[in-house]
Amino acid sequence: MKGVLCLIIIFMMKYCQFIILVPCKFDSRCVCLNDTSKPFINVSCVGKDIIKIPKFPPTVYSIDLSNNKIGSIPNRSFEYQVNLRILDLTSNCITVLETDSFKGLQNLHKLVLERSCINFHKVPVSVFTPLTSLKHLNCKYIWFHGINLPGLLVSTLIHLEYLEVDVSQSTPYGILFDKHFTKLLNLTKLKTGVCSGIEFDEKTFINMKYLTAIDLSSCVSQKYNQSLYGRNKLNSLALGTFILPQTKSFLSLISDVKTFSSLESLFLIGSFEPNVEFNGLIFRFFNNLQIHTKIKELRLNNNYIREILPPEKFSYHQELFKFWISPTIS
Repeated sequence: MKGVLCLIIIFMMKYCQFIILVPCKFDSRCVCLNDTSKPFINVSCVGKDIIKIPKFPPTVYSIDLSNNKIGSIPNRSFEYQVNLRILDLTSNCITVLETDSFKGLQNLHKLVLERSCINFHKVPVSVFTPLTSLKHLNCKYIWFHGINLPGLLVSTLIHLEYLEVDVSQSTPYGILFDKHFTKLLNLTKLKTGVCSGIEFDEKTFINMKYLTAIDLSSCVSQKYNQSLYGRNKLNSLALGTFILPQTKSFLSLISDVKTFSSLESLFLIGSFEPNVEFNGLIFRFFNNLQIHTKIKELRLNNNYIREILPPEKFSYHQELFKFWISPTIS
């Protein structure tokens, strides 16, 4: 029995992870989460009224500085964070970024600047250049609304895979994301934050040719006009509220769906308001999904759908395993 107990203890010591939460020695306002199975620490300094970026040791793997009062990131604030992979600065009214604000973060994978106060047209053009390994950039719900993220700022982020960003009016040429976004060859996932009154057409994503997942569910009063026609690598698509007349945008989507040969997930969340006359469009929509896509998950939550199909006309795709329609008002 003692031999069995010893084996169990040895197994636990070898394979189990032990997480230790203690106040950080370098700054008592922060909590250090020390995973005993790894040589690095995770730091949480959430909601501590911090005004300046603390000094962190080089062994830090992730830093959460969300919900503080940081207004600027001076040069070399993270100069020695060579092992840092995740930096979360959500809900800090950051207004000042300097040329070397992110110097030293060459191994950072995820940067969150959500709900900050940055005017991206007034920051140094090379501010993101040190982030040579960045894969995920979240800069949505910025308090400085009305402008789009300049592609020149992010054009050096050649490993970027996922971008979360606000969108405003298109350029005079109808292009929402400028020519500098063409350099982001690994960018496959896009999600919008602030988004209202946008007309999405065939030029909108012309400089983002490799997108496989697009989430526009935050967009209100959007107009969909053959925005993604021919995107045969698109795997996931989420759309928000269509502008009136909503059936016009829906017709464009029904047509485009026939070219989405890789589509597996489609979300239409709150896309349709009351008094929309579909006149058979729902049946055409389901038919195109069934014939032309690989649809596995379909969500129609928070919609007003007045057209009800007879049971004999309504059939699920044989591979459709998730179908969400509620709360939908019929």
